[in-house]
Amino acid sequence: MPTFKCKIATSNGGIVEKNLIADNKASLKEHLENEGNFLLQIRKTGRGESFFQKGINRKRFKIRDFLSFNHEFSVLIKAGLPIVKALDSILEKDDEGELNDILKEIRNDVFKGGSLSDSFRKYSNLVSNFYVASLAAGEKSGNIPVAISRYLKYMKKMLALRQKVVSASIYPAILIAVSTFVLLFLLIYVVPTFTQTYFSAGTKLPRITLFLVVTGGILKSNFVEILFCLIFLAAGFFYFRRSEPCSLYIDI
Repeated sequence: MPTFKCKIATSNGGIVEKNLIADNKASLKEHLENEGNFLLQIRKTGRGESFFQKGINRKRFKIRDFLSFNHEFSVLIKAGLPIVKALDSILEKDDEGELNDILKEIRNDVFKGGSLSDSFRKYSNLVSNFYVASLAAGEKSGNIPVAISRYLKYMKKMLALRQKVVSASIYPAILIAVSTFVLLFLLIYVVPTFTQTYFSAGTKLPRITLFLVVTGGILKSNFVEILFCLIFLAAGFFYFRRSEPCSLYIDI
């Protein structure tokens, strides 16, 4: 669902700016008016932004903040607090951040009679279907804390596994980077120097050596273009890493 940047006049006379997610402008306006607010200005975010700005400016909450919320929420529900009261208690501690903005909307939906899983399903671009399904199962069984506890155990195992993979990949990545640098240095500077000496002496070079000479010449003459291509690929990977589809599998 698209995100809208809204300027809102609240029922208590204040004016606030929020980024809200909705199907369209009409449904968002109706939702705000039902809460007693008045929509002063609305703009769909992302319009007019460049390819890279969309990836860099995208707001996402951290997975550890999300897990911390679930742990605290589960404890409060287990202690006997209603869902709305539990969310209010969590929101009272910290009123800033992308996650808290979402929790406020979810709290309002639940207060109006919506289910917790359906409220989170509206933010399927930020939370995984597995989490929503866990909440739905907890609601049907009447034991949300148990469902959240199982989700937390699963996520802790996944985070530990990801940390091991990242740690195990650091050393090979360093070796590949150093090897690539050494190889480029040999092809661009060392090989042409020795080749020129052999050419001057009239020595016939093997085909593999000639191939390396030609490759080094291409790299040297097009070094700037190749460098820009590598930067473009790195920026593209950075954008994809921060995109919504990728974030669902990497973060949540």
